[in-house]
Amino acid sequence: MDNKQLNFNHAIPIEVFHDSDAVQVELYLNDKIKFKKTYQPNIKHKEVIEFDNLYDAGQRNSLKFVFSGKTETQSRYLKLSSININNQNLNIYNANYVPQINQEWWDSLSGDDKEKYLEIIYGKNGATFGWFGTVELEYLTVVDQKNFLQKRLSKDTNDIEIEEIISRKLDKIYLFQDHVLPWNQQND
Repeated sequence: MDNKQLNFNHAIPIEVFHDSDAVQVELYLNDKIKFKKTYQPNIKHKEVIEFDNLYDAGQRNSLKFVFSGKTETQSRYLKLSSININNQNLNIYNANYVPQINQEWWDSLSGDDKEKYLEIIYGKNGATFGWFGTVELEYLTVVDQKNFLQKRLSKDTNDIEIEEIISRKLDKIYLFQDHVLPWNQQND
């Protein structure tokens, strides 16, 4: 396996709002905290989280946002405009969203209301996450397509085979930009 290390820049524009109480956003990369901030209520906060990280070639990675607060209201959200790593975009719609839903409120809903909310939570959220909870994305960092194929064919890991079995495609972040698909390129 190639042991090249990849130093990638990250730029993640976010928007945070809560109408009546302070909320907190934390960002973890491979279980290491990279960002933590508390946002004051009744202000639409917009900022870009920026940092560099050193990756190993062929590494599987997890980027996790934790959105938390004390007061549940209808007017709160964490919005992820894009996630840009090494001038390449991760597909935000591949995120695994795990909201913390008040069970008493959920149990009080009718079947139709539950279906409506499930569609909002897991389908039509437009990368705007309105419940406290976590949003997690997984991706691979590779030097180039050859490096990716070598990893795929190696017996060192079963990650790729598992992804193929469950028909889930991980985004790849390349060191060399000529392997980046047009829809994954950063728009200026």
